[in-house]
Amino acid sequence: MDFDLLVIGASAAGWQVAIAAARLDRKVGLIELRCKTQVPEVDLRAIPGGLLRDVCADWPIFKSGRRSEARRMETASWRQFADYTMRIWQQEQDAYRHQLLSAGGKFWTGDATLSGPHGVSLKRPRVKTVELRSDHLLIATGTTPRSPNFAREFVPPAENAAWILASAELSGDACVVGASLTGLRAACLLALWGSRVRLVDGRVIAETTEQEDSTEWFAWGHELGVRFETGEDVIGLRTQSHRKMEVILESGRHIATETVWLATGRQGQTAALRLASTGLTTDDCGRLWCDPKHRTWVPSISAVGDVVGFPRDAVWDAETSQEVAKNLQRSVPTVSYVGVN
Repeated sequence: MDFDLLVIGASAAGWQVAIAAARLDRKVGLIELRCKTQVPEVDLRAIPGGLLRDVCADWPIFKSGRRSEARRMETASWRQFADYTMRIWQQEQDAYRHQLLSAGGKFWTGDATLSGPHGVSLKRPRVKTVELRSDHLLIATGTTPRSPNFAREFVPPAENAAWILASAELSGDACVVGASLTGLRAACLLALWGSRVRLVDGRVIAETTEQEDSTEWFAWGHELGVRFETGEDVIGLRTQSHRKMEVILESGRHIATETVWLATGRQGQTAALRLASTGLTTDDCGRLWCDPKHRTWVPSISAVGDVVGFPRDAVWDAETSQEVAKNLQRSVPTVSYVGVN
């Protein structure tokens, strides 16, 4: 079995490039990284942050701008939102898989590690490790939530804004740490469904509203009663009791709350890939540097999607996928299947 391209990671960008390359009559394989933990059916931790943001933007109450009706939805509607998001995510995954297989591509789920700039070790449950070799590898692993230093030793772990509405019930008081666009959306969603929300960020408001979308969500947060506390960093978290926590600010002031939602950034899912065996390194957030054509400094390895650091494309669409696939096609000869350990 020979392959022209191996894609590691089932992010939306990875799927799209794999499908585009397969439709160009290239022999393509895609490895979906196996989830390390089992999550409940409506647990949004299984869903990439980018898709969650898209669903938020498409949710009728947000899309129509009918903010006067927001309070009518209140707390019960979170499960409708979670079910809707999970359904969209599953439909997207099924559609990608069908398109790749229909174009003649191969698909696996398992743990992947790089054994060099051309090799991938694929380990699947109850199956011997398979060694695959390709003259071109595409890293498309996406990102996971990144915990700040003050929260890494915190037990139990604070929830992350990208996992919003993952629990079966929402708290009365919630504190969102980080006024990123994800944090702003999280604050609005929690307020929309009945929580009393504070959003804390060390930056001043002018610095957190550089994007046009951020300004709009800030304005909506004010309408929904979100209390913004900016200009002071969070330095710690502390558990008071079973249902109470404290967010500790650099001034020494404490904010009492029931839950904390972190929106302090994301990191690339690259730690388990053993990139050092290829000569690649990542930045502090686990992301890969690429040139404008998505090539790393190792000629046989490219990267797409959120795992890419800077520079990167502002918008990912079908046209971009086609262009990346064509660029790979020019430099990818047929590769060989090495064997089974």
